[in-house]
Amino acid sequence: MSAEKVIGYLAMKSRTELVCDGEALIIAGSHAALKRMLAKDSSDPVSSYKIAKAKFGEVVCGLERGGAYAFDAESYRRFSRLAREEGIPCNDYDFTPPTPDEVMLLTVTTISLKAEGEPVTTGNVGEGAPSSSTKPEARRP
Repeated sequence: MSAEKVIGYLAMKSRTELVCDGEALIIAGSHAALKRMLAKDSSDPVSSYKIAKAKFGEVVCGLERGGAYAFDAESYRRFSRLAREEGIPCNDYDFTPPTPDEVMLLTVTTISLKAEGEPVTTGNVGEGAPSSSTKPEARRP
């Protein structure tokens, strides 16, 4: 079942403070990549964050409810592969950063499922292009 597959990792300061890029919850492809982002861009020590697995089903549920997610290249590759298997269309992107020390994030918002179970996109799933991350910050959902 795709719903339980881990597509990446997220960081939180508490159950109600999640690390975001603007309004989008950051999902990094690896524990190490997320720690690098936090160390580079956060004013708080990395040890002040709890890192948790982000599962495909949880992300899809969040998108269906209007949430936004900022994926790095590795996590988006995992998400888009599973989404396509579930019939959710996704585009491919070039995540090559303008400079080697930057991380490119792609923000994905809003998907919904028709009553018959046939997926449709209603937002920018696979639209736009990755952009350089801004300073991650802990935000309350």
